[in-house]
Amino acid sequence: MPTLTTPHRRLLETGVKHARRIATEGARKSLEALAVHEPEPFPHMGKPQLDLRSKLLAQAKQLGDGEDLTQRGASEIKRLVEKLAYDQWHRLLFARYLLENQLLISPEHGVAVSLDDCEELAPSQGLKDSWAVAARFAAVELPEIFRADDPAGAVELPVEDRKSLIALVTGLPVDVFTAGDSLGWCYQFWQADKKETVHSRPTAWA
Repeated sequence: MPTLTTPHRRLLETGVKHARRIATEGARKSLEALAVHEPEPFPHMGKPQLDLRSKLLAQAKQLGDGEDLTQRGASEIKRLVEKLAYDQWHRLLFARYLLENQLLISPEHGVAVSLDDCEELAPSQGLKDSWAVAARFAAVELPEIFRADDPAGAVELPVEDRKSLIALVTGLPVDVFTAGDSLGWCYQFWQADKKETVHSRPTAWA
């Protein structure tokens, strides 16, 4: 397989870094809408939302989020936000990889599908559009990354943030998704902003 050219690598870097910022902000808004950070759920929340909130709270603790010391009974969600942001972007990213390489498989029919096929399947899947279907199929094909029982997988980003992520993933050229080294670059670029933040902190002896 070919490797990424320098211009395509730069496009991918810009796209992934932008996606991380959008996905992180969207993830935080979605979790806050479910009152995951609050001491108590919101009064208007129904049983499905309450059940999801409980599972997300447990997941936040598993990830290392602790109690928010600024508000009694509240919870930190920093690590949960990071996980949700990663999952939301990478479901779309991996879906595009699989689509461009004719490897996105319908779990029900066992055949490769296109984005147009996903659009036709959306109503029967109970999903809103082709990318929701493609992302679900990608998650099924990568169970070691996207576990079926993962509560974060049941959280939806706000519409405007999801649209922005779809625009980013569809705006990247096909060559990005047929290069043999692009997945490795994706991981590095996703971590880049975090590494830069760590490296920019003053040391104790500075």
